[in-house]
Amino acid sequence: MTDTKNNDGGSERGGSEYRHYEAAGLGTIARGEIISQADFQLEKAITNCLDPNTDAKAPRTVTIKITLKPDAKRQQAEVAYTVDLKTPSDATGTDQILFRQSDARGFVPKGEQLGFDMEAESITRIGDAEKTKVAR
Repeated sequence: MTDTKNNDGGSERGGSEYRHYEAAGLGTIARGEIISQADFQLEKAITNCLDPNTDAKAPRTVTIKITLKPDAKRQQAEVAYTVDLKTPSDATGTDQILFRQSDARGFVPKGEQLGFDMEAESITRIGDAEKTKVAR
């Protein structure tokens, strides 16, 4: 689409008027802070790519969002920006939990859990085949 000059020295494009403005770039928003934040989030994304606890094939996304809200006279605009990082969650893991008949709660590492067989009067360390006779 070509620009045509209107009577007040501005230009018309697609039926709407706009006045000449100086070129703005990412470096002009918050004195370049947006670039610094984007670099920081990109570094975090790369670090996440190298983390063996995350899915290697899952995408990492750095999103820069810039919102311009002009005033009524269109002489200035409020600029809001965010730089977001979306990374995959850590790989899932598994463990076992021992339920007790007391107030004590918590996870007990798999190798330290004990299985109780009251009929056979034996205690088995989970993961071991060896049984120990219960003393009465």
